[in-house]
Amino acid sequence: MRWLIPGLLALVAGCASVEAADTQEEPEILTQGGGIVRVSCAAARDGDLHDCRILSERPTGRGLGDVALRAAEGSRVDPEVLSPWSLRSRVEYNILFRPENMPNP
Repeated sequence: MRWLIPGLLALVAGCASVEAADTQEEPEILTQGGGIVRVSCAAARDGDLHDCRILSERPTGRGLGDVALRAAEGSRVDPEVLSPWSLRSRVEYNILFRPENMPNP
């Protein structure tokens, strides 16, 4: 399993918001033919992510959301990052698809 060790940006109403990549990179990835999916997942005390949902997907219709959900459901977050917050925290992050990694239509 892949570990997400996020830099914490905000905590709002029990939701930890983290960035998996530099947001400055996002417009460049989109103009080069890549994609971005923002997901939100519930985080268990042991760091397992579950109950993941797509918050946004650009571009749509390419299947990026499904790929991102499969990746998110198999991910973990460092439990030490979650320890200050409640057990019902949600983690939000972006998954960036570089043009060379885009699924075929």
